[in-house]
Amino acid sequence: DPKRVVAVVDGVTLVAATSVKVLQDGDTYDALLQIAHRLHDVLVSLPGSEAHLQLHIQTLFEAWWKKGLQEREKFGRVTFLISLQKSFALQKPGAE
Repeated sequence: DPKRVVAVVDGVTLVAATSVKVLQDGDTYDALLQIAHRLHDVLVSLPGSEAHLQLHIQTLFEAWWKKGLQEREKFGRVTFLISLQKSFALQKPGAE
């Protein structure tokens, strides 16, 4: 069931975002990094109809960027590009 899959991925995203918030200097986060890579793959392949999940993953990557964690450039870049793409889509004539 696609709705169930989206709900599970959304739950994983929520747990990952919460984990990023509580990370402290010196903490290891190898498993969290692996999850972030999987969520990155999900993010770049999500259809526009899953905007809420897209936003949740982007929020995770913004927190990742702010913490200065490994591979922040990769995750930050895709978040920036998707935001930019949405911005251009909203500015197209007839998109109102």
